[in-house]
Amino acid sequence: MLAFTYTAYREGTVIKRGTGETTEMSSFAVRARFAEPIPAEVTDLTLSVVWPATLGDGTNLQFVIEGRPSWEGARMEVRIWRYEFRTAPRRPAPVDKSATTNDAFALAQAS
Repeated sequence: MLAFTYTAYREGTVIKRGTGETTEMSSFAVRARFAEPIPAEVTDLTLSVVWPATLGDGTNLQFVIEGRPSWEGARMEVRIWRYEFRTAPRRPAPVDKSATTNDAFALAQAS
């Protein structure tokens, strides 16, 4: 599963933004779980998927998908009509949890 942000449109006008995660992906559709329900009047969606691979220099990638929602009962998928990879901002470095408040206090006392 890959995390994404989305923008939902109704006839070209933004009506909702949110987050979710993919459950299945193919070359023609994406099935996903959305953090909040998608309104039935949505005509188009843009998903910006956090891609797990990076370029050789460490640059992050986003997989941007544009498509139309398709409902089958309570399930929804996005039928892809356009996609591209884009470079993305660097993800923040992980926090070093091994450093403690006492370590910071000791450093302050030493100076």
